[in-house]
Amino acid sequence: MAGRPLKQGLDYFSLDVDFFQSAKVKRIIRGCGCKAVSVLICLLANIYRKDGYFLKWDGDMGYLIAEEIGADIRANSPELMVTDVLSKALSVGFFHNPIFEEYGVLTSEGIQERFFTAIERRKKIEIIQEFFLLDPLEVQKNAVWKSATTMPFFKKKSDFGINVDKKAAEIAKPVPQFRAFIFRL
Repeated sequence: MAGRPLKQGLDYFSLDVDFFQSAKVKRIIRGCGCKAVSVLICLLANIYRKDGYFLKWDGDMGYLIAEEIGADIRANSPELMVTDVLSKALSVGFFHNPIFEEYGVLTSEGIQERFFTAIERRKKIEIIQEFFLLDPLEVQKNAVWKSATTMPFFKKKSDFGINVDKKAAEIAKPVPQFRAFIFRL
């Protein structure tokens, strides 16, 4: 008898009580209005639900998110509000812009930290190395490393339909932190 397939995502996720006090969230709300909160939480839920620490953005995702949050889908382009919020979220550093630009994937260090804390008891977790932003030693015991280059549904260097304010993204870039990586053979 075969066992239950291993789940990658989460059934629920934590939302920090300081979510609305975050400078990034405040800048997104200021730029896109109060509906941005619904979009951000819906994006986070979609990230944690399926793959757990990332979400592949595709052509339908904007429409699907708009429908999930109850946007008027009879409007000319309900996904425009979603893509505006996403553009602002990328420009302020809410999501990791370089990974989005290269692979069309939404993730961040904070998302990954919360996800890997939530699943630390799991026996096995698949990690795509190109999307991973944390110290590999923290998850090495249960990690099965994969590469995005071997997965046909991840395209590199293409237009994902989101215009990011490059000037705002430069301002929001964190100061690089250097981590020592020790790999055991």
